[in-house]
Amino acid sequence: MLCFTKTPLQESLIELSDSSLNKMATDMFLAVRGP
Repeated sequence: MLCFTKTPLQESLIELSDSSLNKMATDMFLAVRGP
């Protein structure tokens, strides 16, 4: 099931050991998702 929310994800759904990788994954998700 797919649900859309008004607030995008704040962190990666994949557990990443490096916080900078987590931030990069979130930023890329937002870029793909679009405005």
